[in-house]
Amino acid sequence: TTLVFFQMENGIKKGATQKAKSDLAMGYRIIDQKFPGEWSLRDGMLYKGNLNINEQQIDLSEIETLTGGDLYAIFLNTTRIVSNLKVEGNYIGTKIDPKIDTEVLKHGKTYSGESMVVGVPYQAAYMPIKDSSGKVIGVWGVATSKVFIDDIVNSTLATHVIILVIMIFITAMAFT
Repeated sequence: TTLVFFQMENGIKKGATQKAKSDLAMGYRIIDQKFPGEWSLRDGMLYKGNLNINEQQIDLSEIETLTGGDLYAIFLNTTRIVSNLKVEGNYIGTKIDPKIDTEVLKHGKTYSGESMVVGVPYQAAYMPIKDSSGKVIGVWGVATSKVFIDDIVNSTLATHVIILVIMIFITAMAFT
């Protein structure tokens, strides 16, 4: 049962990470369509074309709707400047997970896997935002709650245990 649980949890995490990677690409395409132009850094502010991302409350709810409620964020370097995170407090201005900073900002690679989002674990995907010269100036990220994954694992495990108990009961009845 423990082995089944472990394999099932890993499979669900991989599925959630694949979903985050797919949602990352789709969300980025939506941003490109809604806000044409190159990404750039001007006077310490992140721009997409002529739109100052830092100063605009850009509406990316279409991404949230299409992804089924994923979290998304845009970071200027390590600082969150756009997010749909809706819990108590303002998460604009919070910092990116240090492992994402290293992988995406410092090495310019896309990251997928577990990430801490303001202290809560998520399955996530992040990609570098680059200016026209190829310099990494920010990060685009999408995340699926680990609570969602845990709920699926626990529900499936409970079903597995119920089936096991029924099988034991039927086997015991067959030999009495």
